[in-house]
Amino acid sequence: AGLGNDDIDLDALPSGFAANLMINGDADGDQLDIDGAIDLNAGSFSVATIETINVNNQITADGGITFTSPSTTNLSANLQTDGGDVTITGGQIVLAQSTTTLDTESGNDTAAGSINLTGTSTSGDALGSRNLSLDTTTGGTTSGSITLGTLNAAGSSAVVDVAANATHGTPASGGDVTFSGDGSISGSFDIDGRTITVNANVDLDTSS
Repeated sequence: AGLGNDDIDLDALPSGFAANLMINGDADGDQLDIDGAIDLNAGSFSVATIETINVNNQITADGGITFTSPSTTNLSANLQTDGGDVTITGGQIVLAQSTTTLDTESGNDTAAGSINLTGTSTSGDALGSRNLSLDTTTGGTTSGSITLGTLNAAGSSAVVDVAANATHGTPASGGDVTFSGDGSISGSFDIDGRTITVNANVDLDTSS
């Protein structure tokens, strides 16, 4: 996209599409709407300089999914890779379905990718009752690491349940889980991994 406020709609890709797809919004206030199920097979999907990303249907990109510094990422669908990393750096992530899953190993047979949400804040939308599942487990060689950002109610509601699973059948091959920001949720917080590091405050409000 060029200068100005651009609206980009991504509805479908040709069957068998397996290349890397990169979308750059350039300057000003841009919005990307992903309305159709997107499958890049072995390819990767990266978005940069887009202020608002609306994921309304599942994205499958075995090579990885990267959203670089959006202001808001609205997740109404899941993100799936097969060994590639899932990275969202900066901005607000708003969960807009009952349970949103980020999974980095679809076949459970190769090394899993990492999930990196550094610098983000994650919350639920106005309807509430939103859960987050982060899964980097595998039956392959190694599980991926998980880094969470902040959990709050900036998108109108707090996340209810959060699960971050980086375990492996061989414990030494599991991934590390790091909580890098403050967390406030209204339900359960379940972290499993080789090592678990909490660098911030976690508030569990089970009364709401």
